[in-house]
Amino acid sequence: MDDETLSVNRVATLCGVDHSTVGYWIRKKKLYADRSGGNYKITLNDLMIYLKSSGRKIPLDLLDKNTSAPCFGTIRNCWDYWEDSAHGSQCIDCVV
Repeated sequence: MDDETLSVNRVATLCGVDHSTVGYWIRKKKLYADRSGGNYKITLNDLMIYLKSSGRKIPLDLLDKNTSAPCFGTIRNCWDYWEDSAHGSQCIDCVV
């Protein structure tokens, strides 16, 4: 069940926030999401990690999901993490 993906609108509805707030979480790299075409997809596991790490209330709809997996974030490439910072400008020359 951890592989289940959610849309930005679904996450917003579950968390009781506007879809622009979820977009903000994604842009600020607080919530990891994959881009599929023009839409973001958030895995259930990544959403649970974000909610737990930020101290947000877990929606009742998610409490019954199997989220017993270890609480580790999705591994991202270093250039994904650093792309918006000054450090990211060096990524093109990176040997990694």
